[in-house]
Amino acid sequence: MKEYELRKRCKVVCRGLVFLSVLMISGCLTVQKEELCRANPMPMPPWIYGAAEVDGFYVGIGQAQPNKDGFLAQKELARKKALAQLVESIGVTVTSELSQSITQKTNENGKTRVETLSKSELQVVSNLTLSEVEEAGSWIDPSTCIFSVRLKVKKEVANALVALKQAKALYQRVFDDPSATPAQKKRWLFKALAGVEHVDAALLPSKLASINELKYQIKETLSLLIERSEERRVWLLSANPEIRETLLASCQDFSESRGDTFLDTPCSTQHLCLRLAREYVANEVVWVKARGEMVTHSLGLKQARLKVLASIFKAKTGVLVHTFSDSAQVMTFHAERVSWGALLASVLSRHMVKRSSARSACDAMYFK
Repeated sequence: MKEYELRKRCKVVCRGLVFLSVLMISGCLTVQKEELCRANPMPMPPWIYGAAEVDGFYVGIGQAQPNKDGFLAQKELARKKALAQLVESIGVTVTSELSQSITQKTNENGKTRVETLSKSELQVVSNLTLSEVEEAGSWIDPSTCIFSVRLKVKKEVANALVALKQAKALYQRVFDDPSATPAQKKRWLFKALAGVEHVDAALLPSKLASINELKYQIKETLSLLIERSEERRVWLLSANPEIRETLLASCQDFSESRGDTFLDTPCSTQHLCLRLAREYVANEVVWVKARGEMVTHSLGLKQARLKVLASIFKAKTGVLVHTFSDSAQVMTFHAERVSWGALLASVLSRHMVKRSSARSACDAMYFK
């Protein structure tokens, strides 16, 4: 019994000693921390409150409280905050420049896609990560032990990084945006190429290989896009609303069987048709206008007649190079069973045969 009580008292004493030791060590660490931040105190630099600008540089300031993991962890946290502010200051500057560009472009043509594109580019800036940064001063407050650090990066270096990042994003959008027209893709590629070519590789020697590779990829993609569009022919269909939906499949099948592109977008004027065709970098545009008529005869017999007028224009100049008009009809007792698409196909096919004859040999080049 005595031996058990003795052991119990020893455990209590040992626990007390351990607790006392922890208090002493913590106290020593606290004293060491206080001594560390109060030792050789430096006067507060002016950039702590507002005077952070440095000519020719983007600047960011970060601060961190004393860290339980030590001074190195505290310093690293302050640096991360300074880097985040640095990137933000770059984003604000580029945002201001792009906003002016957005306003000018919107005033010129009023196209929403320009604003969308520019906003997307701003997102690229906000996600930018910089590595070419320098420390431009640090200070630790002797009264609070708060550590402050100022980072800077040359504006020309940061602008080069932004231009490179934007060029990569524009190039990638060509593959990621399925709704983009060939003309949009061409504009993105030309803009990406211009951005890369304006990047001074001497400012980013570590990215020289990446710059050259991106430039090569953009040129190859652009060359392929232009090559594919040189002989592109775009078809557009205009028809009265009652039958347009029934004609779409027939017109699309007819055009695509010849390697052409059919656009399911109605256009009411030659100008609108040409503008649509140019978005698809077309060489020629085939504008098919169709109108269906239904006439009732005696005994309930109905005559369905489809009138077709087709015109072919040069997409770039708008010059009319060929036109034809024709009609097809069918007699029926059931108006709802009329196949308007079959009538359209018959007209187009009939003119294909005519153009293969010697009399219309000149026309054959327009419907290969």
